[in-house]
Amino acid sequence: MIINPSHVSLGRLFEQNYLFEVPKYQRYYAWDDEQVKDYIKDIKNVRDSIIRGRPAEHFFGGIVCVTKTVEGSTRQQKELIDGQQRITTTMLLIYNIVEAYKKLHSSGVLEEVDRETIKARIKKLTEKYLEYQDEINRRPQVVPKLVLSAADENFYSGLINGQTVTAERDSHKRILKASALLGEFIRSELEGCLSDSQRMDVLADI
Repeated sequence: MIINPSHVSLGRLFEQNYLFEVPKYQRYYAWDDEQVKDYIKDIKNVRDSIIRGRPAEHFFGGIVCVTKTVEGSTRQQKELIDGQQRITTTMLLIYNIVEAYKKLHSSGVLEEVDRETIKARIKKLTEKYLEYQDEINRRPQVVPKLVLSAADENFYSGLINGQTVTAERDSHKRILKASALLGEFIRSELEGCLSDSQRMDVLADI
């Protein structure tokens, strides 16, 4: 087995169009409220440092992957051996940012230039973090950038695709609560904004 360790930013990791798949033997989503709140605190600290002009690095944590080939495709598929809790929580954060942008876009009071900017941001976030436009055996196909274990996948994918989902196990409840906490964080950041342009700036900073 060849091991190639590297240090890379989260944004750069997803720019490389890696697609992560949690293998069947990995545990389910397990982060509780406190772990999600710690994650949010880290996000806020890094964001605030950047705003103050003193960019700070934050160690996101180790991610261990094994390369997996997909017949008929050249995409970079990775089995996610370690790091699924952090990756999943990040995907839920991106989902909630996209939802906040969609709500702002549908407000009906934006200038056209701002509406186009929001559409572009939604597209960029979706293509960078949530979906990949693949081609398998010359057929176009949209594939998710994260596939959870069988017990959680349908619930998770339904949630981030805006479907009505029902929590049937503890891991589903934790995913739902994590998403709710992340949504509350974003809404709290937007509360003090006096204009839609300010809201756009706040979402971009997150």
